[in-house]
Amino acid sequence: MENPRNLFLAAAVVAASCTPALGCSSPSPATADVQTGAGAGTGPGSIVGTGSGSGSGSSSGSGSGTVSGSGSGSSTGSGSGTVSGSGSGSSTGSGSGTVSGSGSGSSTGSSSGSSSGSSSGSSSGSSSGTPGQVAAFKITPRVPVLLPGQSVAFAGIALDSGAVVQGLAWSVTESGGGTIDASGHYTAPATAGTYHVVATSSSSSVRAAAVVGLVDPSRVTRWEPGVDGGIPTRTTVCATVNASDYGNGSTDSTQAVQTAVNGCPEGQVVALSAGTFLWGNPIVVNKGISLRGAGGGQTIIKGSSLYVLMGGWPPQHVIYSTMTAHTLLTTDGSKGTSSLQVADASAYAPGDLALVSMRDDATVMPPPSTGGDFLLWIDPDGTRHSRGQTVKIAAVSGNTLTIDGVLHMDFTTANAAVVARAPAVTRRAGIEGIRFVNPNSAVTATFCDECWITGSESDTSSSPTSFWLSRRAEVRENDFHNATGYSQGGGSYGLTLDPYTTDSLVEDNIIYFFNKPFLFRAAGGGNVVAYNYIDGAQDSAAAYWMEPDIDSHMVYSYMELVEGNLCGSIGLANTWGGAGPLTYLRNRVLGQHQDPALINVQWGSQAAFTLNAGGGAYSNIFGNVLGLPGLASTAGPYVGTPAYYENVSENDPVNPPRTAGGYIGSQYVAMFRLGNESMPGGYSTFDVNETPYPTLAKVAPTVLRHGNFDYVTSSVIDDPTVALTTMPPSLYLVDPPAFFGTNPWPWVDPAGATKTATLPAKVLFDTIKH
Repeated sequence: MENPRNLFLAAAVVAASCTPALGCSSPSPATADVQTGAGAGTGPGSIVGTGSGSGSGSSSGSGSGTVSGSGSGSSTGSGSGTVSGSGSGSSTGSGSGTVSGSGSGSSTGSSSGSSSGSSSGSSSGSSSGTPGQVAAFKITPRVPVLLPGQSVAFAGIALDSGAVVQGLAWSVTESGGGTIDASGHYTAPATAGTYHVVATSSSSSVRAAAVVGLVDPSRVTRWEPGVDGGIPTRTTVCATVNASDYGNGSTDSTQAVQTAVNGCPEGQVVALSAGTFLWGNPIVVNKGISLRGAGGGQTIIKGSSLYVLMGGWPPQHVIYSTMTAHTLLTTDGSKGTSSLQVADASAYAPGDLALVSMRDDATVMPPPSTGGDFLLWIDPDGTRHSRGQTVKIAAVSGNTLTIDGVLHMDFTTANAAVVARAPAVTRRAGIEGIRFVNPNSAVTATFCDECWITGSESDTSSSPTSFWLSRRAEVRENDFHNATGYSQGGGSYGLTLDPYTTDSLVEDNIIYFFNKPFLFRAAGGGNVVAYNYIDGAQDSAAAYWMEPDIDSHMVYSYMELVEGNLCGSIGLANTWGGAGPLTYLRNRVLGQHQDPALINVQWGSQAAFTLNAGGGAYSNIFGNVLGLPGLASTAGPYVGTPAYYENVSENDPVNPPRTAGGYIGSQYVAMFRLGNESMPGGYSTFDVNETPYPTLAKVAPTVLRHGNFDYVTSSVIDDPTVALTTMPPSLYLVDPPAFFGTNPWPWVDPAGATKTATLPAKVLFDTIKH
C-alpha cells in the first residue's frame, strides 16, 4: 500500500503557505516557531542494528553493526579497521566494521554495519551468555521513568509469539548510565539523565531508554501504545469492489461491500476502487481484515449516517448487562503489574478481551453518584465505575488472570474492583485510505483489539470517529476535518478515545475545525496522542468561547500522554467530571487559534493550558513551548491586553474577572489557567458539577510544571525539586519516528535557541488546506 502521506500530497490542490506568526520563515533565536518541511513513513524505529556472537563474557559498545566473539580473553577496539583476537589475553585496535574477540571476558568497542537504526556513544554494563536466536523482538518497558538508584527489569518479547526471549546480551550505552545484569535487571545511576539499554540477539539489537530523575514513577505509567509490531502491510486481496459497477455513487453498494467483507479470510484485504460509493447502512467489520480504499481522497463514501462499525455498537448507558463473566478481585491489583487475582477465573481463556474497573470514591470528581448517563460501568445498585481499563487476557492459572501489558492504576478490593469479559472481540481489523463524506461517525469501534485507521479522511462529520472499550488501537496519518456544525453537547467532535479504551496511539494526524477536535472521554490509561496538528476548536453557541483542542471530557481519564503536538489550547475540563494524572511533554501550545475565522472572534477562555476542577490534579507539564511573541487579546472587550502567565487565586484578582455575554471570568490570554473559577463561563446547564469547588488549592500545588518555555516571561521555568533539567526526547519512543525523515526530532526544544522545527502534520495541513 502506498504511503498515505504521499497520496495526500498528490491530491493536494492548495499550495503550502507560510504564516509568519507561526514562524515558518527562517527561525531566529527569539521568535523561531512552527516551520515547514516534509516527512513520510511510520514506526518508532527502535531496531538499532544487527549482530551475532557466542561465548560468555561481557560486552559493551556503541553504534550498530556486527559483534562476535569466541574463545577466552577480551578485546577492545575503537576508530576504524577490524579488531580480532583469539586465545587467552586481549587485543586492541581500531575499527569501523566488525569487532570480534575471543574470550570469556569482556569486549568493548565501537562498530558500524548494517542496521535499520543507529546509536552512538560509549557503553558500559555487562551481560553474558549466547545471544538468543530470534528474528524480531521488542524490549519492555520501552521508556521507563525511574528515580536515581531505582531498578527495573527489562525483557525481550518476541513479536510473533509474545514469549520472553532468553539469552539476550544486555548493555548500557552511556558510560555511567547505570548497570544491567545478564537477566536484564537494570539499576539507574545516581545522576539524572536519559540513558539507553541495548538487548542483542543473534540477528538484531533493540534499544530502550531509561528516564532518570524526571518525576516519581507513581505519576506516570508505561506507554507502549498501538498495534503490537506496527500496522501490518497486507498484500493479499480477497475481493475488489468497483465503484463503476454501482454507478459511481448512484446505486447503493452496501450489500456488495458487506458480502465481500463477510467472505474475506482473516489477514486479507477487501479493496475498494477509486470512485464514489453510496452506502445506505453501516459496513460491519468484525474480524481481522483490512477495508482499503485507493487513498488520497480517491475512494469516497457517501450516504449513510454511520459508515463503518468495527466490532459493533457501543453499549448503551449501563454496560454491566453487556459484559459477561463478572468476577471480583480478591486482592488489590497493583499499578505496573500484570496479575489479577479474582474470585472465579473459570470462564476466562487466553485471548479474551476484558474490562477491569472499580467503584468511584472521594478521589473522583464529581463525588460518588449514580450518573448512569456516563456510558460507564454501573453496578446493579447504581454505583458508578469511572475508572477502568480494557485488557487482553494472556494466561489463566487457577484464579489468576495474567494480562498482556500492565495495570495503569491500582484497582482495589475496597472499591469493589471487578473484571468482566467483553461479549465479543474484533482483533486486528483496519480501515485504510478511504474518504468519508458527511458522516454521523466515519468509524465507530467497540471491543476492538489492535485495530487501526490509517491514511483516511473524514469530511464534514456530525459525530466523532471513536473507540469504545478497545485496546491498542492505532490512528495515524489521517485527516479529520470540518464538522457539519460546531455546537456543544456530544456532537461535532473530531476523534475520541471513549470509556476504558487503553494503550492506544493517535499519531501524525490532522484534526481540524470541530467543536472539540480531540477528547479523552473516560479513557482507560496508557494512551498516547502525539505529533498531531490539532486545531480550530470552536462553539457556535458561544462563538467567542475558545474550546480546547486537546481535552478530557467525562470521568475519569488518567495516565495518558500528550506529546509533541501543535495546537491552540490544551484543557482538562470539569464538564461531566474530572480526570486523573495526565502528562504533557514537548507540545507547542499557542494560547490562541490563528485561523482568521477564530482569532477575530474568540476572546473567552483563551489559554495555553486550562486545568480546572478535578481535571488536573497531579498532572505533569514538561518541556512545552507556550504562547507567541507579543501575545495579546485579539477580540472582545479587552483587545490588545497582553497575555499573562497564570492566575493566582480562584477568582484571579490580579487579572480581575469581567462580565460579558452572561459569562464571568478573565477575558485575557493566559499561559496557565488553574482551578475551578479561573475558567471563564462557569458551567453549562447539563454539567453534573454545577457547584463551584475551591479547587485551586488542589490543582496548583499538585501540578508539576518543569522545563516549559513561555513567551510571557520569555524564559524556561524549572521546578527546583526536579533533578532532570534536560527534557527526555520522548516518553514512549526511543528513536525518531520515521515520518520525521531528516527533520529534527524532538521538534519542540524549549531550552534551544530555536524553539521549534518541523511538524510533518502541519506541513501537510499547509499543503492541503480545506
